[in-house]
Amino acid sequence: MIPPRHVGLVLGVLAAVLLAVMAAAGCQAAARVAARTDATAAVERAASAFVVRAGAVDPAGAAGYAAALTPWTTGPLRQALQGAMEDRSVRTLRRETVTRVETAVVTALGRDEAVVAVAAVQARRWLDARAGMQHERVRQRIVCRLERIAGRWLVAELRVLAEEPVE
Repeated sequence: MIPPRHVGLVLGVLAAVLLAVMAAAGCQAAARVAARTDATAAVERAASAFVVRAGAVDPAGAAGYAAALTPWTTGPLRQALQGAMEDRSVRTLRRETVTRVETAVVTALGRDEAVVAVAAVQARRWLDARAGMQHERVRQRIVCRLERIAGRWLVAELRVLAEEPVE
């Protein structure tokens, strides 16, 4: 049994130990939040950069399209790009596309996998043999699944969920 005059001292020591444990846990939590924030930003940047790259490359030239995008991909998307065939019927089509990402939001984040929802606007111009120069602006809703390979976030899957005209 603790003598009554030492109860205050014991409670003080216990409170100090509890405070030290709480401070350590708080520091660890802050470090985890900071690391998660850094990872979220890195994933959003990787997905945004890929959407901009994919929008800027002319898909009429499959070899150039695959060469431009393969370094930023992995898994099934990389395999699909490596197996892409050139469509000779569109070789003469001159097309210019500029893509601007409006938002990129991480919807799932694990240690080595992430999912990002991207909203982007594409401005497209092309020359039609009959109608002349044509142009359109569309907003795309895209979902990218990324995997971390050797410290880099690479796109493993890309799904265009919607495309709508922008006035």
